Amino acid sequence: MKKGIQILAFLLALLIGIVPVFALPTSFAADGINIDLILKNTKDSIKAGQSAVFELDLKIAGANEAVNNEIGVNSVLTIQLPVAKKEYFTLETPLADLAINGVSPVYDDNAAALVYTFPNIKTGFSVRRYISIVTKNGITPNGTELTVNAKYEYNNKASSLNSNATEKVTAGVIPSIHKEIVGIIIDGQVDREALAARPGNDAIYKFDLSVAAPNKDHPGSLYLESNSDVIVKDVLDNRLTYLASGTSLDSLTAEGNGLALVHNGQELTFTFKADSLETQKTQDVNILHKEFYVKVHVSDAIAADTRIDNIAKITAV
Repeated sequence: MKKGIQILAFLLALLIGIVPVFALPTSFAADGINIDLILKNTKDSIKAGQSAVFELDLKIAGANEAVNNEIGVNSVLTIQLPVAKKEYFTLETPLADLAINGVSPVYDDNAAALVYTFPNIKTGFSVRRYISIVTKNGITPNGTELTVNAKYEYNNKASSLNSNATEKVTAGVIPSIHKEIVGIIIDGQVDREALAARPGNDAIYKFDLSVAAPNKDHPGSLYLESNSDVIVKDVLDNRLTYLASGTSLDSLTAEGNGLALVHNGQELTFTFKADSLETQKTQDVNILHKEFYVKVHVSDAIAADTRIDNIAKITAV
């Protein structure tokens, strides 16, 4: 009868477009013996460069004779780390700290697996171990899922328990841009002490663009793609008129001296190229740093003490 009910439930699931998922067993109970295997993630997500820590619980209880008869000799516990993504992490926990029932695991680096072989498991123990893998900052893609599987095989590998856990890695490029007035043109001369422009003045803004290098101070960061575009867009207020720009305060031109500039009405678009990944990896503070200047004319129609917001935005991949 139970078999017929299972078949009917499966057919009904297909009819409504749902495929049932049967979870792998994480516990076993029989006369005189109980085995529990549980693997859990300690966080839902971490930043690249941080450690993903998984909690492993293994419990075996029962009479010695029952345990020996059910488990047998040479039972095997395998902790399978995400081998397809092993370029993004390294095992952090020392093997000695992972010993269970007097047995330390053997780590197969190529297979990214920890393997315990228990020659004669003893009953009546409950053990918890924390398995830590440290992710690599700068190269681990955003959204990478690290799934770890624990598998305990016993009874000459005829029986097994399984448990899975997953932690997600977040990462992204960390750009910043700072903009400030560094000079006002008065009677043809640059006054670098003036703090604000007056109606009819020409003003010079300095842009300071940077992209932080992935390091311990910036977890969750990424390197820029080699030779990719880093774009700064500056939208001028309608009461400001673009005049010139450049990489040097003393040599500004309408075309943007030393800059890749597209001038479209009130929108200024500056494009910079990222270095190769190899070059970026040699940098400790910033993987990109640029300074440049923009000169604008302030409308005569602006009333004194008027605040003008001028916002620059940066896009980097």
